[in-house]
Amino acid sequence: MSDIQLTSAPITLDQWRRFMAYEPVIVDALSPEQVERLTHEEAERYLERRAAAINSHDVLLTPDLDRLERQFRVHRLGAHGPQFGPRQSMAGSGAQRLGKSTAALHLGKLHEITERKKTGRAGTDFAPTLYLSTPPGATPKTLMSAFAAALNLPVHVRDTTETITAQVVDVLASLSTSLIIVDEVQNLRTRAQSGLDAASALKAFMDRVPALFLFVGVDLPDSDLFAGPMSAQMQGRVTMHYLKPMSRGTQEDRDEWDSLIDLLEESLPLMSQPAGHLSSQASEFLHAATGGSIGSLRTLVRMAALGALIDGKETIGLREVKTAHRDYRAELAAKEEHLTQTRQHSPGRPDARSSA
Repeated sequence: MSDIQLTSAPITLDQWRRFMAYEPVIVDALSPEQVERLTHEEAERYLERRAAAINSHDVLLTPDLDRLERQFRVHRLGAHGPQFGPRQSMAGSGAQRLGKSTAALHLGKLHEITERKKTGRAGTDFAPTLYLSTPPGATPKTLMSAFAAALNLPVHVRDTTETITAQVVDVLASLSTSLIIVDEVQNLRTRAQSGLDAASALKAFMDRVPALFLFVGVDLPDSDLFAGPMSAQMQGRVTMHYLKPMSRGTQEDRDEWDSLIDLLEESLPLMSQPAGHLSSQASEFLHAATGGSIGSLRTLVRMAALGALIDGKETIGLREVKTAHRDYRAELAAKEEHLTQTRQHSPGRPDARSSA
């Protein structure tokens, strides 16, 4: 089992290197007879290992991710060769819980693996990918300080924004960094002067670093960076990719959704889980309960699987996912969907909220 501990996001080079070395936990499911022969301590360790496997960080290869990966490869090719103007960057946008950050980390890992294979460089003096999260209420100095922190560079109180920026640019050049992922971009509030100055500093920084930038955030077309005062300068530099909830509208959609459920099911170390059991029993419910959100689906299935371990059922189906706790966002969405369906089936009944 991997002993590498991951933070919620690898926002420093040290954390990124741990992320690169991390491998999902895989546990072979024992038969009931084998479990019976385990001592109490062995059974507890086996339970913990299986819980770790269920909670492992892994990537679900959704159609959205396939499209994003292809577009990323196009942009990587577009970054080759001498260029005397700004490079075209990418942006991944969508609602919460659609797997944007997971997709960005996946692309960053693919990029690093590709570059290390191509160059043969394996040491810590090479960092093809840099990942950071945009600090809330960013000013030019706090934004560039976030870049410095990601590179483990010390920042002193008296350092100016230009001093920090120059240090970051020099270190990125020495590390041959060619992909910079900037997550939570919606935190840049350009309608405030400090945020506008931070966005201007980011634009100037992009001009000084020969790297592909990948911006990630919630509803970016409506965010300050792409719809506010800086929008005209940023829109032409970025290709926007939209991550959407998965649908069940067509047969192809339903097949893709069921395949995703099957992938999740295959990763579960449950002793009695028949292949395809969860999608055959609970496909429609899971979509209604999660709104097609990848993150919410993963959470709900994991909660059901962990409950199955505790209860000793060793299998999950419709009953188990119905009784498992979903994330609060999915719970609210399900309640709203129920209210909508109730009103649609009772057209003559006044809306309780409007009559209150």
